[in-house]
Amino acid sequence: MFALLAAGTYNRGARQPAPASRGKVPAIPDLSRRRFLTISAAATLAGVAAVATSACASHTRGGTEMPSRILRGVTVDSLDDIEETAAVLSSSANRLTVRLIMDSERPLEDCVRAVAALKPHADIMIQVIDSTDLPDRSASWIAKRTRDAMDAFGDDITLWEIGNELNGSWAGSSPSQINAKARAAYDVVRAAGGRTAVTFNYWSSHDCYDQPWEATLPYARQAAASVPDVDCVFLSVYETACSPAQHPSAEELASALNGLGEIYPDACLGIGEIGAQGVDDGLASNPSMPEKERLATYYYGLHDDIAAQVGPRYVGGYFWWYFYEDAVDTPEESSLWPTLDALLNDL
Repeated sequence: MFALLAAGTYNRGARQPAPASRGKVPAIPDLSRRRFLTISAAATLAGVAAVATSACASHTRGGTEMPSRILRGVTVDSLDDIEETAAVLSSSANRLTVRLIMDSERPLEDCVRAVAALKPHADIMIQVIDSTDLPDRSASWIAKRTRDAMDAFGDDITLWEIGNELNGSWAGSSPSQINAKARAAYDVVRAAGGRTAVTFNYWSSHDCYDQPWEATLPYARQAAASVPDVDCVFLSVYETACSPAQHPSAEELASALNGLGEIYPDACLGIGEIGAQGVDDGLASNPSMPEKERLATYYYGLHDDIAAQVGPRYVGGYFWWYFYEDAVDTPEESSLWPTLDALLNDL
């Protein structure tokens, strides 16, 4: 998640601690032992099912197999109230994919409990460490944390996000420092036979970031030397990451994804994080319900257009960051879940 600097540029700041009552966990299908094709038969790319032999469709590494379909994603950034969160998501007509954040301030046992609660209902993608926490942790700490997690619940995880928003100045002081930490997690996951993913920030222009090295595709090119051959590459897309706000079209996002696809020729491609930012992220006010609905509807709704331009490697994702806040830890009358559920089921 992004935090906005007072100067007007977006940067990652320390994440606000979740209230004690928080916890989010979406209900998701068992992705175990399935293949990772990217476009559903109902999508506009009806003919691409024949591309089952593509590299992104053939990964059979350890843990659970990738699904033979798109990823219908939401993010779970709290380890509290997992049962309540799972109950909300289990009501969805389709099995979802949960992007579960391993809070670096919480004991691993909390993650173990969360995975156990979610696995019957969801396919799980683990984010090893959020970009906001990266500066405070060493590569050796990350390697041990990843190894402990792999030992504890590696067989239940479909995908390991070993690098989150790597091209963000809040994640570290230099690309070499940031990439070394992503590599620490990468080495552990690959050694255990797991699947890896990296997420880069989408920037529409140089006005969106502070340091020249944060530009998306140039950063990804040099990151590929540290974390090569990842299984999936994602874009994190926040409109309020730029001032004035960015509003990328399907064509612009597809162009960026195709660029990433050239850098990572065997990786599946998708959108790894979206959301409506607020005061905790450094904005002057919190988003209204219409604004949340607008953003969710727009980005989940881009799926077919992006898929048509990216092709069978595109897996969707989206992974609404504020799922718990907007769909679980909120009164029913103000819940975003009906909107999210409808959008997820339309993919």
